[in-house]
Amino acid sequence: MSMDTYLSATQDYINYCITNGYKTKVFFTTGPVEPTHYVGERGYQGSIKHQYIRDYVKADPARILFDYADILCYDNNGSKSIDTWNGYMYSCHNSL
Repeated sequence: MSMDTYLSATQDYINYCITNGYKTKVFFTTGPVEPTHYVGERGYQGSIKHQYIRDYVKADPARILFDYADILCYDNNGSKSIDTWNGYMYSCHNSL
């Protein structure tokens, strides 16, 4: 499944709810950033995909985003965890 497939399917569901008068809110979400899997190249590629979702949602103020990935990257003091892969920086899971 591509990123565009996810975005299109979610947008189609939003449109379906609006068309049929369903009083509900459909939201987009980024994925988890699990510390055992979200490392190195996989972590960096995941961060690119999360940003792709953020950019899509930001393009329309009616869209809603639950940014799960972003939430998991901060500790209780508000410090963001950053990692690098091949010279690229990306947000990663805060293990605290």
